Amino acid sequence: MTADKSYYFLNLGCPKNQVDGDYVRGALNGLGLIESDSPEEVGYIIVNTCAFIEQARRETIGEINELLPYRKNGAKLLAIGCYPMLYDIKREVPAVDCAFGLSQVQELLNYINGNKVDCFDPQLNIRVVEDSPYAYVKIADGCDNRCSYCTIPLIRGPYRSIPPDVILREVELLARGGVKEMVLVAQDTALYGEDLKAGIDLACLCRMISKVNEVEWIRVMYAHPAHLNEDLIGRLFENDKVCRYLDIPIQHISDRILKLMNRHCDSKKIKHVIKQLRNIDKSISLRTTLMAGFPGETDDDFKSLLDFVEAVEFDYLGAFCYSPEDRTAAKTLYGAVDRQLAEQRRELLYDIAEDISMKRAKMQIGKKQKLLIEALSPERPNYYEARSYRQAPDVDGFYQVQALSNLQPGEFVECVIKDVDIAIA
Repeated sequence: MTADKSYYFLNLGCPKNQVDGDYVRGALNGLGLIESDSPEEVGYIIVNTCAFIEQARRETIGEINELLPYRKNGAKLLAIGCYPMLYDIKREVPAVDCAFGLSQVQELLNYINGNKVDCFDPQLNIRVVEDSPYAYVKIADGCDNRCSYCTIPLIRGPYRSIPPDVILREVELLARGGVKEMVLVAQDTALYGEDLKAGIDLACLCRMISKVNEVEWIRVMYAHPAHLNEDLIGRLFENDKVCRYLDIPIQHISDRILKLMNRHCDSKKIKHVIKQLRNIDKSISLRTTLMAGFPGETDDDFKSLLDFVEAVEFDYLGAFCYSPEDRTAAKTLYGAVDRQLAEQRRELLYDIAEDISMKRAKMQIGKKQKLLIEALSPERPNYYEARSYRQAPDVDGFYQVQALSNLQPGEFVECVIKDVDIAIA
């Protein structure tokens, strides 16, 4: 393998960004390049960057700096993806040879192949997929919600649903490759299809995907509560292949804070959506994301959020501190919350959430569940890591299954849950 025909690729950020990166890898492979699992002795070191909040940008710069020593053999260091859409990454790391934004994949390929590349069309290319029984499937890009704290519309532009035939083609390819669980992702999955003329929404899309025989589970992530209603929820979960699981990022429950956040829904709507979900299935697994320390958040606002979390009992919860981002409306708001106080509030949310997650998980002890085998346990001989419908990959943990015979990733097994151990990070 010659160095100039090889590359090392580092995917950073959210699952949506990882899907983008997988398509870039597919395009690079289509040029005849060979991917290496090490940054040593390659022609190109490519970092698919994240720039959502300050912490993500710091992590991106840190990862790039760690790769600098590998340029000693003449490798080109390239930054692609979200970071170049908003910031001059070469100013932060002058050693970066070139940077390409989300819409500049064609330019990246031309740079590597000397302007000899046919027009790049991501909808016609094949992505690289890891050997895994699940895969993220991006069903839309961009966002129109314009939350006052969020840079996504600046980075990714307006909301654009991916045509269903394109999604189905990808799902069929994934399924033929052994993928059993399709994890649907977008900035807002609940809004899928609003910009399409075919009258197709998220429930319709899931029905189409469910007709692919090899697909066993369909999981929906990032469903904005403002765009969920009784009809959509009902049609979505009447589909047997749709996991009784939903990720609904609510961010807060104080009406005053929700309005300042420009979240397009109030506490009444959020509570109504959760009630509808629990009415469909009391054992449905719910995940949410919360923000602590938004400008103007008072002790009373935060207490209302704590009370709500304790009352609703989300199965899984992620929380982060508000980050003031350039060119967002929230950065001009008065009432900045002290960073240390915001962090204390975030930690308190996690403390409460961990207790609730443990309580909800213990309710599964003694019950028989269908588990998807993911991999051999790296720590315990004769054990496998596996997930139930209640657990999304990467974020919600897994079970360890003892087996007397060999199991393969992608197999489903019926198991009785004996014990749980919850940790939220």
